[in-house]
Amino acid sequence: MTTIDRFDRPRELGFDARNPKTDALVRFHFAPRGESQTEVSCQVELRMKGAMRIAEPALAPLIRREIEKNRGPMLKRAVEAHEG
Repeated sequence: MTTIDRFDRPRELGFDARNPKTDALVRFHFAPRGESQTEVSCQVELRMKGAMRIAEPALAPLIRREIEKNRGPMLKRAVEAHEG
């Protein structure tokens, strides 16, 4: 289950994602960059559960990069499309 747990428009959007294997807190921060661009930064906190805890050191960086690589640009496009 994923819920939006933080929304401070236009600066921040946060998600609390929980499932049987992992809990994740994801924070996207938005800052204007020029007239029609937005800088997006992302923070991800992960906590693996059960047997997944053994794999956390290897998996957590991969999951963080995946979120930053895919979700951040997707949100950036949405913000900039809304502004234009």
